[in-house]
Amino acid sequence: QLATPILLPTPLPLPSITPGRSPTPSLPATATHTPPPTATPEAGSVRWQHKTGNWIDAAPVVRDDVVYIGSQDDVFYAIPISDKAVI
Repeated sequence: QLATPILLPTPLPLPSITPGRSPTPSLPATATHTPPPTATPEAGSVRWQHKTGNWIDAAPVVRDDVVYIGSQDDVFYAIPISDKAVI
């Protein structure tokens, strides 16, 4: 009895990641997605906030006066900073 050959796909090489600056600024965060130690309530005050349908596990991105937030409620928010109705 002959053994049946098992064909495995050839893995593709992973793309290389070059460290550098992104053209899209984002808020600083650590590798664990927590704010830096200077971003505490004692260091300042809340000037703007927005409630989402679930928690957020990544830093928001700000570009052209719009805040972009991905939430665990499966919604990607794009909120203008000037939106005074959201406090």
